[in-house]
Amino acid sequence: MDPAFERWRAAGGTWRVLNGAGAAEVQVELRTCDGGEPMGVLTVADAATCAFLAEHPEGPAD
Repeated sequence: MDPAFERWRAAGGTWRVLNGAGAAEVQVELRTCDGGEPMGVLTVADAATCAFLAEHPEGPAD
């Protein structure tokens, strides 16, 4: 997993895939855990993270 994305998930942050779902590179909007407000955009190229995001375009995943 991409370390930055994994830290965001571990801290309880939420996310939404902006584009690239199912591709080798994905742009993910990182959102706050308490209100879903956008905090930034992360570009992910890690294959395992891209596969996870294709399955879970919005999170957190249970």
